[in-house]
Amino acid sequence: MRIENAYYYTFEFKKTTDIIPKGHILFLLSTGRTKLLTVPTAKTLHPPRKDYQLIYMHSGSLHYFDKDGTPHTAPPGSFVLYKPYEHQEFYITAEENADKYWCHFDGVFVEQLLQTYNLIDKRVIIVPPKKRYRQLFKLMRTTLENKPEYCIELCSLYIQELIVSLGSELKKQELYKNYPDCIRIVMEYIENNYHKKLTINELSN
Repeated sequence: MRIENAYYYTFEFKKTTDIIPKGHILFLLSTGRTKLLTVPTAKTLHPPRKDYQLIYMHSGSLHYFDKDGTPHTAPPGSFVLYKPYEHQEFYITAEENADKYWCHFDGVFVEQLLQTYNLIDKRVIIVPPKKRYRQLFKLMRTTLENKPEYCIELCSLYIQELIVSLGSELKKQELYKNYPDCIRIVMEYIENNYHKKLTINELSN
């Protein structure tokens, strides 16, 4: 199993790992990546936490459970959002080539931010894959590990970009539903091939 984790608090403060310092609007507490290589399954059962957790399944599924034991599956490429004090029980498997990124965060601005981008009531968020998602998690981890000057502010910006990107993708999906199929297909083609020299004839075809 490959584990790459970073924490704001050092080990001796592990009992406070879900409590942010007072006065922060958006604060990254911890972040990391878990990729199963030889271990068949990795299970997680968090005690009630005071913070938010956002999980990104780059590959493989996240199998999670409600408090009453009801099972659910978040597909590869999806995000899973947990809010404070929500039941967090889930597992990933090597058979599905699971590669999981995650972060814990909190702050007085978080609820408003999630509401603004229509994520507050979402559990599973399904969006098209983007390399930038993994880059943001890596930036959060390396920044939290190295703790450069303005570490807290940098991590806050990375989380904001991630949340805004997810909200933007969901809004785009909502708008696409109202377009005719031919227009939607052309728009998606342009987005996926913006780096090429596209012609009118190609788009018409």
